[in-house]
Amino acid sequence: MLKWRKWLGELEDRKKLGSGERLLAGGTVLSGAKKELIHGPFLERMETIGGYQVIKAGSLDEAIETARGCPIFESGGSVEVREPAHNR
Repeated sequence: MLKWRKWLGELEDRKKLGSGERLLAGGTVLSGAKKELIHGPFLERMETIGGYQVIKAGSLDEAIETARGCPIFESGGSVEVREPAHNR
């Protein structure tokens, strides 16, 4: 947790930190044409989303470079970098 606090603190100091939240393990998925409900947690999934963090960046390349500092990589995790729709 100290590494996470340090990384997020550095982003905040640089005015690059936006909103973000940890996500709970449970959830519900609507699936298929019948919109069937599937209730979580979804432990059998190969990949899960544990949370999200909005990074303020001038470009997608800058956001990618910022994401390289995320502590999740030390535990084998991954980061998905996306550009918000309102930037288009």
